[in-house]
Amino acid sequence: MHALALSLFLPRATAPGSPFRFLVVDDPVQAMDPAKVDGLARTLADHSRDRQVVVFSHDDRLASAVRRMEIDATILQVTRMRQSAVTVRQIADPVDVYLDDARSVAHEEELTDTVRRDLVVTLCRNAFDALAVRSVQTTKLGTGATHAEVEALLNKHGATRDRIAVALFGEADRRNDVEGHFRARPWVREVLRACMRGGHGGDGPTDRASLLTFVERAEELIGQLR
Repeated sequence: MHALALSLFLPRATAPGSPFRFLVVDDPVQAMDPAKVDGLARTLADHSRDRQVVVFSHDDRLASAVRRMEIDATILQVTRMRQSAVTVRQIADPVDVYLDDARSVAHEEELTDTVRRDLVVTLCRNAFDALAVRSVQTTKLGTGATHAEVEALLNKHGATRDRIAVALFGEADRRNDVEGHFRARPWVREVLRACMRGGHGGDGPTDRASLLTFVERAEELIGQLR
């Protein structure tokens, strides 16, 4: 239904005789399958060449498609806080957001040491996972796989290490080769294994300096995957 409505709205809103040089669309991707979301991203990118395009959405799939297809766009996150205070921040890459959040948590003094450590490690794992998922999607879709096939592959290999192996080598069976992909560092195995485990059964230092070092090392490894 949304696709049909957009097919009627967009030609009228962007007609040569229209006096408006902007386009505002509210939550357009509801009930769309991934292929239609990609198509909408391309269509809006085409229209943005000669007008401003503004899209509001609670659904991150359109933003994810824009990032994956490297469409030039500014993505903003609007958050309503306590007492209706509203914050707006630019979201360049979910991977960087997870790492920034991990740094913020490392500085948080109101959390217990164990909770703070587990949250930092989990956020770093989420950064690895987000990058691996995007890499798999970009590679597989670029070689002709359907969205359904890519989603099935990611669901089959839900562990972060398996997804990294698929992103690096094309197959999850090479999960044990992941550590060898990174430049030799004495801490590589420790950081990778902690991130792959996430906040489950963790141990290790809980002080702020050590946690910030952990985030820096995770970021270095992620940089080698990019």
